[in-house]
Amino acid sequence: LKERRGVTLQFSNRSMATTEAPTEVKLENTTTATPTSTEQTPNESGKEASTNTANVGKAKGGKDNNKKGGDKTNQKPKTPNNNNNNKNNNNNQKKPAATAAGDKDKKEEVSQSLKLHEASVNVKNNPKEIWDKHIEETGGRVVTRFPPEPNGYLHIGHAKAMNINFGHARRNDGWCYLRFDDTNPEKESQEFIDTIMDSVKWLGHTPYKITHASDYFQQLYDYAVLLIKKDKAFVCHQTPDQIKADRKIAKTTQNGRPPPSPWRNRPIEESLKEFEDMRRGKFAEGAVTLRMKQDLQNPNPCMWDHVAYRIRYAPHPHAGDKWCIYPTYDYTHCICDSIENITHSLCSLEFEVRRESYDWLLNALDIYRSPQLEYSRLNLYRTVLSKRKLIQMVTTGIVDGWDDPRMPTIVGFRRRGYPPEAINDFCERIGVTRAANFQDPKVLEECVRQNLDKNADRKLAVLRPLKVTITNYKGGVEYVEAKNHPLDALNRGTRKLPFSGTVWIDRNDFRLEDSKGYFRLAPNKEVRLKYAYVIKCTDVVMENGEVKELKATYHPESQAKLKGVINWVANGGKDGEQAPVVAEVREYSSLFVDERPEGDKLNPKNFLDGLDPNSVNKVFPVYVEETVKDMKVGERVQFEREGFYILDRDSTEEKKVFIRIVSLKEDQGK
Repeated sequence: LKERRGVTLQFSNRSMATTEAPTEVKLENTTTATPTSTEQTPNESGKEASTNTANVGKAKGGKDNNKKGGDKTNQKPKTPNNNNNNKNNNNNQKKPAATAAGDKDKKEEVSQSLKLHEASVNVKNNPKEIWDKHIEETGGRVVTRFPPEPNGYLHIGHAKAMNINFGHARRNDGWCYLRFDDTNPEKESQEFIDTIMDSVKWLGHTPYKITHASDYFQQLYDYAVLLIKKDKAFVCHQTPDQIKADRKIAKTTQNGRPPPSPWRNRPIEESLKEFEDMRRGKFAEGAVTLRMKQDLQNPNPCMWDHVAYRIRYAPHPHAGDKWCIYPTYDYTHCICDSIENITHSLCSLEFEVRRESYDWLLNALDIYRSPQLEYSRLNLYRTVLSKRKLIQMVTTGIVDGWDDPRMPTIVGFRRRGYPPEAINDFCERIGVTRAANFQDPKVLEECVRQNLDKNADRKLAVLRPLKVTITNYKGGVEYVEAKNHPLDALNRGTRKLPFSGTVWIDRNDFRLEDSKGYFRLAPNKEVRLKYAYVIKCTDVVMENGEVKELKATYHPESQAKLKGVINWVANGGKDGEQAPVVAEVREYSSLFVDERPEGDKLNPKNFLDGLDPNSVNKVFPVYVEETVKDMKVGERVQFEREGFYILDRDSTEEKKVFIRIVSLKEDQGK
């Protein structure tokens, strides 16, 4: 495995009519834009296929938007390899991911970076009779599957698996199944099934069919009987602890092989009878299993007579209480791939060692052979993606549920305001590699930023309110017009903002002492209130050494082109005495301060030791313009010169709650 890391996957394209000898998947050294890599650790969630369809390097942000005090957020953020200097050219922005529709035109582009074999190549792995049946059932099309286990919520790694499986099928007019690998009834629930289906739909994917491994329980049982009859499986009375002990012996002895089970060579008739007794519930849990009779002399531990069936007296969330024996993942997964005629069985790299067992079982049953292909799974710095550890954080109250905005789950990203298109864009950008794949969350944030820069309306908000009394204002309320978006070509319209004798600005936009290069408000200095008028600070009211209030004059006729343009919100109502809309802003950062919370194989860590106690910051009160009253929960906006925000479900009539999605790339120092 170490020798094969650091190379990009390339797959041969062959026609159906080829008569050459069977060939294996080729690995060629290629030059691609791959992410920074460190050592990979196993993915406990099990079934992620970490793949991608475009070679794009690390995303970069746009220019400093606030250097001169103005709002330049309508500028296109830069993307790698962008040498186009034409500011009016909209093609310099990263194209959105091909997800739900309209991605046929990306097929040629994708094929340059991700070359999966043609479905017809699988003819080499199958006898003619089996292949002819496969063609009859599929029409020769590409067939993939996304196979999550319904024992938790999907995370960003699953988003990448969806991107490749659904994407590859869609670009080739193929089928992609959503299959629940539901072989562990004690850990699975309808809640997880429902949220997985919802997340798949939210990300823009449409399954060809939704299936469950449990749909095939009878067929799987029949195949197990066939294995016994072919003397390739046996009923074993060793306990799980005894099996583990034999494997431990194998790792410590000179020949490195486990001893055979005492029941390995029992008569076929005995195994058939006891397997039926297992089904009828005549044994206790853990007392007996059905094991595959593989190859104990093989150096691969996955060939050491893996368990195919075990007893579990637990109802199944999909199959009910019909069964008390359940197949294992190693037995089930490859057979389901065969039943569904999968042409590309994509999985993460830690399953490479199981490929030999995968192939062995399909050959033993003499059924359609689907090729297993592996990719490195996705990892994010300052994040854990282990489903077991995510469950631990939820159940112990470290986070506020699966959709806590700090969680790397799909529902967490959704609540935080990440658009599905941006998540798919991220999956497209980060590259396909067999090397360990660690990404900085800032790459994902930049995808979000670029998406929202175009799609989010603008609003004015003051996160640190400072009162300004306009001393020469005659009273009442007037309205000024503001653009909903700085790009006129988008035709997003305008809105009316109240202006009165009391306005509120951000404390960060005022200094008691002016200085060269500072363009915001200071005593005896002018700035422009965005979309409104020029004001000049004439007096400062102090209280206990702090600035309590500013006095200013406004100049409605002034056409001065000032470098300082600042945010503001005014009192409204009929007489200008009604305070602005009050809101709370929640700012979330990474859950962990350590880049690698779990450490690595050589230096493992307790991930809980790296928790950031300051990963949530709540800002209150925040004053926002009155148009936010019409916003619906889940709507996204940009608070100009601050960042992108989403209206959260915790909002009430008395207090709006906004979650910061991502910040703007601005220098707040000037």
